[in-house]
Order: sequence, then C-alpha cells, then structure tokens
Amino acid sequence: MKYLDPTGAPAALRRTPTTPKLGSLTGRTLAVVNNGWQSMSRIGERVAELVCGGDGVREVRFYAIPRNRAAEGGVLARIREECDAAIVGLAN
Repeated sequence: MKYLDPTGAPAALRRTPTTPKLGSLTGRTLAVVNNGWQSMSRIGERVAELVCGGDGVREVRFYAIPRNRAAEGGVLARIREECDAAIVGLAN
C-alpha cells in the first residue's frame, strides 16, 4: 500500500514557477472568471473597485464559465490573449 502526503509537493518542486511573475498590476488588464456563484459575482465586483482605484489596474474584464463543467468555446484562450492576470474562484 502506498500513502500519498496531501500536504504538498517537495520544496524543490514548489520553487519551480509555472509562469513568469507579473510584478506590478499597474497598467495591466485583470480577468475575473466567475462560475456563476452569487458570492463570486460580489467578490469580483469588489475586487474591480479596489484594484482600479488603488492598484492602477487599467481594466477589469469579467468572464462567465459554466457552474458544473469546464469553460467552453475558447474562453480560456481569450482570457490568455486579452488579459495579463486572472482571478479564478469558486466563492461558494
């Protein structure tokens, strides 16, 4: 029997970045990806207010994805092309 440790990957693996760090949000476009939960709608709106006012984000774009399945029709590709960073959350 093999046991898997759910506390995370070894330190060497955790230090390997999967994407380059963005740095500052100033002048950037931020995506908020919402799977339809009302609380994520509220959180997304609040994040947009905060980052556009104080963090210098140029624009926040909202993207809707289905609640119970993967994003459809190239939505993730659009986000990658149109935005510099994304907040993806369930908020349930």
